[in-house]
Amino acid sequence: MADIVNPGLFVWVFYLNHTGAHIAADVMCGVSSVGFPATKPQPLNITNKVAAIVLMGDPSTTKGQAFHVGSSKGDGVFSRQKPNGCRYVSGKTMSFCDAGDPFCEAGGHDLSTHMRYVSAYGQTATDFAVSMFHLA
Repeated sequence: MADIVNPGLFVWVFYLNHTGAHIAADVMCGVSSVGFPATKPQPLNITNKVAAIVLMGDPSTTKGQAFHVGSSKGDGVFSRQKPNGCRYVSGKTMSFCDAGDPFCEAGGHDLSTHMRYVSAYGQTATDFAVSMFHLA
């Protein structure tokens, strides 16, 4: 996480994998996965201070979210029951999940898929985060 201070404005860039991705998504979007205590998403006055969120192998991946990138077509093992909680960060988020990942695609069995996001998507993720930072 990078924390840059501008006059009166904090701009955060999150770049997280697996558990960190799940935690960051829950903090920003609210917890709505089965088996976890529900929380509310962050309000607009907080999410406006976030430049970019990059998630890799997020177990809370939910099919159909606009910020999904990758070959997976399913839900994660802890998919969101209320994906609308991500509405304030949707346009500044990329969540990478490929088919076979056992965490972000429930039923997947290929741990090597989960381990190669940085090598497969690192440059794309970095370019996205930098471009979003410059727009903040």
